[in-house]
Amino acid sequence: MAPRTEPTLSPIDNPDIVPYSLYLLGGAGGFVDVEELFLRCHELAPERFSWRTRSLPNYKTLSKALRDYEAKHPEAMIKTQSGLGRQLSVEGLRWVERNLPRLRAAFASPVPAAARVKSQRMVRDLAARPVVIRFLQDGTIEPTKYEMADALICAPDSPASVWLERLRTYRSAVAAARRTDLLSFLDFVESQRPDWFGGAPR
Repeated sequence: MAPRTEPTLSPIDNPDIVPYSLYLLGGAGGFVDVEELFLRCHELAPERFSWRTRSLPNYKTLSKALRDYEAKHPEAMIKTQSGLGRQLSVEGLRWVERNLPRLRAAFASPVPAAARVKSQRMVRDLAARPVVIRFLQDGTIEPTKYEMADALICAPDSPASVWLERLRTYRSAVAAARRTDLLSFLDFVESQRPDWFGGAPR
C-alpha cells in the first residue's frame, strides 16, 4: 500500500495576506483603518513588506498588495466613503475561510478575543430587534423603514449608500457567526425594498 501523502498547499502571494490580516483584526462586521491593516500585514510577513535595508513597513509594497487583491476580488471588501477603512464582505469572508488551512500553516495567529466579541455583539443585537424576531417566527414581514433603521443602526433618512454599507456590514458579521437565519432576513429585506439600498423600487 502506497504511503499517504499530505495535500500540497498552494503558495501564498502578497495580496493573499491582506484579507487574512483584515480577518485577524476583526474585519468581519467592522471597519479597520488601512494603516492598522498594513501594520498587521507587516507583523505577519515582515520579510515581504519591509524596506530593503530596514525592518519598517514599506507602504508602497503594502498598498500594491491591497490594490492587487481588490482588483482580483472586487466584491471581497467594503470600503468606507473616505477610502481609508476596509472590512470583509460575505464574499471576502468566504474567501478567507476557504484559504484558512494554507494561511494558518504559514502564519499561525488566532483571531483576538476583542475582535470576535465586537462582531458577536452585533449579531446578538440584530437578532433581538423586533422586526427580526417577527421574521424568524413568521418567515415573512413587511418592515417599515424606521424598523430597519433601528435594526441596522442608521438614520431613516440616511443616503442609500449608508444603508447599503450597513447592510453589507451586518451581512459580514452574521456570515462570520454562521447565522444563516439572519442572513436570510437581510436578503429578504433587500429583495423587498431594494430602493432603500440604492436599487430600483419593486
